Amino acid sequence: MLDNKKLEEIAFIMKALSNKDRISILIYLRDKQESAVHEISDIIGIRQPTISQHLILMYRLGVLGKKRHGKETYYRIKNKMVSDVVFK
Repeated sequence: MLDNKKLEEIAFIMKALSNKDRISILIYLRDKQESAVHEISDIIGIRQPTISQHLILMYRLGVLGKKRHGKETYYRIKNKMVSDVVFK
């Protein structure tokens, strides 16, 4: 049986995966490794404010990592469990 901490982590990941746009973002980041918000928006075809909301949610849930380069924020998949759940 999994402990509570592991169950909570799985629940957070499931929440992050509960939206087709967020899944699209994760697939794009899997292939690209790391990308700026505007690049993700351009490729996926969703308005930048909407993409930003999805990215912020997944960052807060610990699914994504981010770093800044000047004015740009770059996101990447941080949580290995996400890769295991989505891409295997």
